[in-house]
Amino acid sequence: HPSVPWMIVMLNDEAASVRVACKKALREVGSELFSGCEAMGTLLHSSALDERWKTDLVQFAGAFVLAISEHYPEQLHLYVTTFLHGSESGHRNNEQMGASLAVLG
Repeated sequence: HPSVPWMIVMLNDEAASVRVACKKALREVGSELFSGCEAMGTLLHSSALDERWKTDLVQFAGAFVLAISEHYPEQLHLYVTTFLHGSESGHRNNEQMGASLAVLG
């Protein structure tokens, strides 16, 4: 789904309501899209997407990319490109994520 990479980028949005909405959407959509990937299921239901806490975006995106690369390598380019674009768009704390993921891409 083309919205999933942007949901991840927006996990660090300044508005708490946006962060919560993205976490809920990622759990719901991701569970259906990546049902064949145990690592992704574990990640999507981990404390990383708990609505009570901020998500460590660099750590979450790194774990997400690793799961994608193992089970859906044809989608890797889409995610890394979106993460890098998000880091260039001035989303808070995404510069570090973009730099970290550039190595994986």
